[in-house]
Amino acid sequence: MVSQSTLDEFRELLISARRRERRRLRAANESFWPWIEATDRLSQRRANKFLFYCLLDYQMRSGTAQMNTSRFVKQHDDPADLWATVCSYSTRRWASLAARPETRLHRFAKAHEKVRYVAEVITAEFDGDARQIWQGRSADAVLRILLDTLTMGPQLARMAVLGLLECGHIDGDSLPKADVHVRRVLGRVVRGKEFSTAEVAQADRTIRRAMPEKGWQLDLPLYTLGRRHCLGRDPKCSECPARRLCAYNRMRQ
Repeated sequence: MVSQSTLDEFRELLISARRRERRRLRAANESFWPWIEATDRLSQRRANKFLFYCLLDYQMRSGTAQMNTSRFVKQHDDPADLWATVCSYSTRRWASLAARPETRLHRFAKAHEKVRYVAEVITAEFDGDARQIWQGRSADAVLRILLDTLTMGPQLARMAVLGLLECGHIDGDSLPKADVHVRRVLGRVVRGKEFSTAEVAQADRTIRRAMPEKGWQLDLPLYTLGRRHCLGRDPKCSECPARRLCAYNRMRQ
């Protein structure tokens, strides 16, 4: 088991990396969380697009999920009530969108169908306004609604909560989304190999050991390390800021 002192040092490295990445994003006028970042008064239109995007970010590149969301709303004149627009499609016609590349939202038909189901729930339960899901609620309460009422998968629900926490729209605590980048970086640093999809609970416990509160703040730096240095193939260990602490790097030497 990795020592607590190593985890503490890794945490401080990640917190510093988070600050640097946030400064870089601001300087470049880039957004890590589309439609909800850097806005004091979040509109219904932007909130709905953000949640729509979160639904698509399942076994798909984040950029593709964002592009498909933008394409759909553009095709429908960027409606404020995006969910009513989705519900205006019959079940059969909605399914037919998945058959054409120019209208397909996701490569999996089930994910495409899920968008319509969620649209019906938000229309019925939240007046077509995604903001009503989180306004005045804690991170834990929002997570429960996403899981139980919208029946989102645990990682997609966690991702949505992370975005809302990072952008200051809710308060509370959460853990990073245990995507492939986060699991790879964490696992390689602490034990020399990535955590598998079946080891999400173990990855979560490692985060809790490193940062008992506000573990969500480690999501951005873990994701960034995974995208830039800790690659699945040919990792750039010699350039990685965590190389001195990393069990995987020591095993390669």
